[in-house]
Parts: sequence; structure tokens; C-alpha cells
Amino acid sequence: MLVHGYLGGATQWQSEIDAFSSEYVIAPNLPGFGAATGLPGCSTIAAMAEAALGLLNGLDVSDFILMSHSMDGMIAQEMAAARPAAGSP
Repeated sequence: MLVHGYLGGATQWQSEIDAFSSEYVIAPNLPGFGAATGLPGCSTIAAMAEAALGLLNGLDVSDFILMSHSMDGMIAQEMAAARPAAGSP
């Protein structure tokens, strides 16, 4: 999963999406950002992490590698704290 930075969207990751095209890549637009600007935004980092985890749950993805940058490093930390086993070998 590629989590975009503040005020960005999934298109920030286009080079990485292209580079990982042989893999299953999830690059969502967090609620209120990018192509999801029509959705109500999240008011906390924890809520953004829950939105991303909710997407993974909806897609039935249990194991994933997480990439983020900028503000979304904090979202990745929240996701790891909420699902610590997901990043374990």
C-alpha cells in the first residue's frame, strides 16, 4: 500500500505504481484528498489510518507492505500500531 502525503493523492505515486506494475499495488486517495475530495475528510491521523485499514479489510488484504512519506509516515505508524502482525514475517 502506498499512502500519499498531505494535500496529495494517489497520483503522487505514479512512478512507483509503474515500477511495481508486476505486483498488486494499492494506492488509495485518502478521504478528502485527490480523487476522493468529495468524501468527508478525516480529522485525525488515527482516522486516516482507520480509513486505509478499512480499505485493506474491504479488499480482504491481510499482508501488505506499507510505503509512505511526509505526514503519512504518521499514518503508517498508526496503521502498524493498530495491526502489528501485518508487518511480521
